Amino acid sequence: MKTNKKETILRLDDGTALISKKKEENKEEEIEHRRFLGGLNFATQLGFIIAVPIAGGALLGSYLDQKLGTTPKCTLSLIFLGIIFAFYYIFRMIKEL
Repeated sequence: MKTNKKETILRLDDGTALISKKKEENKEEEIEHRRFLGGLNFATQLGFIIAVPIAGGALLGSYLDQKLGTTPKCTLSLIFLGIIFAFYYIFRMIKEL
């Protein structure tokens, strides 16, 4: 990634010079990079918000079905409950935006 940096030399009355580097392009790239990371963070959170309650419900339901002998009932119930929690947390997350 190549950036063009503009240098401005300011000559003062007493003969000294100040060199000022303008980094406008770098600021724009930094803003774009932050937006990208913000979107990536949002997508990652959204993935975990969806996956964790559903997978947790499936695992816990499967475990309870093995212990109680009610093969599909607990698994399906807890997967459905996980879906409800996932949608609730997605709603809360979008509402905060």
